[in-house]
Formats: sequence, C-alpha cells, structure tokens
Amino acid sequence: MKKRHTDQFKHLPPEQQFTCLKMLQRVEETPLDHGITGVAVSVMMKDGHTATLSKFIGQPDEVSVLVSWERDGSKAADTN
Repeated sequence: MKKRHTDQFKHLPPEQQFTCLKMLQRVEETPLDHGITGVAVSVMMKDGHTATLSKFIGQPDEVSVLVSWERDGSKAADTN
C-alpha cells in the first residue's frame, strides 16, 4: 500500500481506519482480467465520511482513493 493512500485514513477512528485499509488491500489485490475493466468499493460511515477506492485497466497498478466527508453541513473531498 502506498503511504499517500494510507495517510488519508489517519484522521479516522481505529475501527474505520482498519475497514478502509482492508478495502484498499482488496482493491489493490483484485486482478483486472477476464473482461473486467475496473473495480471500485465505497465505505460509508455514520459520521458522514465516505471513502471510495478504485482502479481501472488503463492503469492497473494505480489505485485511486477519493475521501469525502461532511464538514459544517457542506461536503469536502480529497482525491489521490
């Protein structure tokens, strides 16, 4: 796992960090073959956080992480 991806979850409580990191690991390990062009998973949390992890066949070794959260009633997002 790349540090820039795992660092995006450091502000979360330990249980949420663990879930996001397990999902990141799953996305990284999922092969893109047999007609599969992409894979994505979203983790939605009660506190308004959503983490979406994805990768596509165009860059099969690169995982994209999108983390968004509610802040003061509005949405903010970080992308990597």
